Amino acid sequence: MCAISDGVGSLAGRQATGDLPAIVDILPGQAGSGDEGTAMLEIIYDLAPGARLGYATAVGGLAAFAQNVLDLADPAKGACTIIVDDISYAAESPFQDGAVAQAVNTVTAAGVAYFSSAANSGSAS
Repeated sequence: MCAISDGVGSLAGRQATGDLPAIVDILPGQAGSGDEGTAMLEIIYDLAPGARLGYATAVGGLAAFAQNVLDLADPAKGACTIIVDDISYAAESPFQDGAVAQAVNTVTAAGVAYFSSAANSGSAS
């Protein structure tokens, strides 16, 4: 199971406390910055403690996000069969499939389950 988010800044600390396993596969150069990814991995680990975990950032633009979706699902790179993300870009079109949606379509066609957050951008009024 893999997560895509902003970063895994406190990964080592969470591994040291046992909140995450000693091995979390991170795509090379894709740790990102921030810490929402660590929190996502903790939730996944709590729900599926025996699952192998992987991670890549979505920071770096839509093309990088899309490539990380493809790489996480690639058996030679991430080998993820389930991917979750909590990232959205304002530039993503709701009316046509952009790079990220196309990447998600590619990996789901290959049998990967993909789940994305609905975000928390709703109106507060």
